Amino acid sequence: TGDIVLRTPQAVVAKMALTVRVLPFDLLPPYYTSSMDYHGKPGPGAGTISSWGKSWPQFRAELTNMVAHGLRNCQHYGIAKEILPKVLRIRQKVGMDNETLYLKGTVRIGTAGGGLHGQAKADPKALAKLKEEVREVLDLVRPFGTKTVYFYGIDERRGEELTAQRAAWQAVREAGGRVFTAGWADNIETMG
Repeated sequence: TGDIVLRTPQAVVAKMALTVRVLPFDLLPPYYTSSMDYHGKPGPGAGTISSWGKSWPQFRAELTNMVAHGLRNCQHYGIAKEILPKVLRIRQKVGMDNETLYLKGTVRIGTAGGGLHGQAKADPKALAKLKEEVREVLDLVRPFGTKTVYFYGIDERRGEELTAQRAAWQAVREAGGRVFTAGWADNIETMG
């Protein structure tokens, strides 16, 4: 119980009593994966209050806070393969779900598909390297209980810039990964 009080510097404008009853049961986990776009990138140093650079204790605290508020997963941005095992150990310790991972920038899948940096079509050598990198990440995360990894395509593209990614997306799938990206309603027809 408590009061909600609205006041100006001169006086109390309104006061309302509030009573909340918390029922004695836990909710079941959701049947779907809930996630958020998290840019926290752990590393050496004191960390920041921005969405990017984090100290390792700060990174752990933010993941712990997400779990405390019902979020069991998050998208990781720019996590290098070298620190991915440490990130997954922290996720396990704080209670995050490692079964499905969403990785943005760990493996760059857009450029192998063409359409960027002057490439007119898919480069077979780049696609082979992409498959190798995807398999390397999949092997790296498997010991942490990971079954599915989504790799991020090029953000919010349309038309030719979107369809030029098709070969890279297919290479990711052939290597055992999956693809996710932000886009537009017409992306479903274009890439479906």
